[in-house]
Amino acid sequence: MKTITSTGLRIGTGLLVLCIASVATFTAFSGFAGETEVQLSDVPAAVKTAIEAHAAGLEIQTIEFDDEEGEGVYDVEVIKDGEVREFSVDKSGKFLGFEEDEHQADDDHANIKEDDDDEEDDDGPSAKMEEDADEEDEEEFTMEFGVDKNELTSTGVNPYFNLTPGYQLVLEDEDGRLQITVLNETKTVDGVETRVVEEREWEDGNLAEVSKNFFAISKRTNSVFYFGEEVDIYENGKVTKHEGGWLAGQNGARFGLIMPGQVLLDAKYYQELAPGKAMDRAEIEDIDETVETPMGVYKNCLVTEETTPLEPNEKEKKYYAAGVGLIQEEGMKLVKASTAE
Repeated sequence: MKTITSTGLRIGTGLLVLCIASVATFTAFSGFAGETEVQLSDVPAAVKTAIEAHAAGLEIQTIEFDDEEGEGVYDVEVIKDGEVREFSVDKSGKFLGFEEDEHQADDDHANIKEDDDDEEDDDGPSAKMEEDADEEDEEEFTMEFGVDKNELTSTGVNPYFNLTPGYQLVLEDEDGRLQITVLNETKTVDGVETRVVEEREWEDGNLAEVSKNFFAISKRTNSVFYFGEEVDIYENGKVTKHEGGWLAGQNGARFGLIMPGQVLLDAKYYQELAPGKAMDRAEIEDIDETVETPMGVYKNCLVTEETTPLEPNEKEKKYYAAGVGLIQEEGMKLVKASTAE
């Protein structure tokens, strides 16, 4: 809410009363519009998660809650690329996009007109259009999954994600090895009994990381949800740090979707929702890929691209085969799939 002030004026008593009344009227009108400045710590958990996700790496200036006509929208001003930008999140935590200021709109219009006049000019609106496309793309990643915790269980099988105790996958390339084992262990996270899945990673023959990941599967939709991980990072055979660990229900973190029960091309969803720590998300790029591995050739594979707003330039491809699960992660390919002893 903007405030009007005046300095350096001498006015009579009657005029002063009139000015005070005018300011009071203006303030009352602004209050009627429902705009209230709030702190990040005071907003609902879902809204806080959305704000932190989309403001990752940016400086938050102000947050205003606008409840005009009962819509309940949070307007967030941030510093982006040296400029003040504003985006909105509704009261359910849905990201509504960045607002484009009038000056930028005029500049874009001028750039588009100039580009029409000179088709060989590569510096026109393309960069801005690409940025806007990225922002629109950001909106499409699902953060709310409408799941009743009572429908979740710690054991089950999704075609691309097996939570049966003892199931194991091993992937290798010339530099590393990844071993994924579904343990006969459970852990209660955020009020839900989850299955513990251990991942062990080796680099150049040395153990680099051991993580315990916590998953639960929906009895209704067969979707698999991710509730967090505990991480041990190794150097020279010793644990040196626990970077990347998080648990749903702690410090504003919430569970994400690791594998949908209904696979849809171009679907986009957050896998992790731990602001500032883990914000991995995935997009389903293909459902008909053929992948050759040391274990054989797999057809009709699911392909995802994983990204995170915490590291905007990082991307990772993963390939899944129905009835098996993960068969390729970047250069590492499946060499073993079995029920462990």
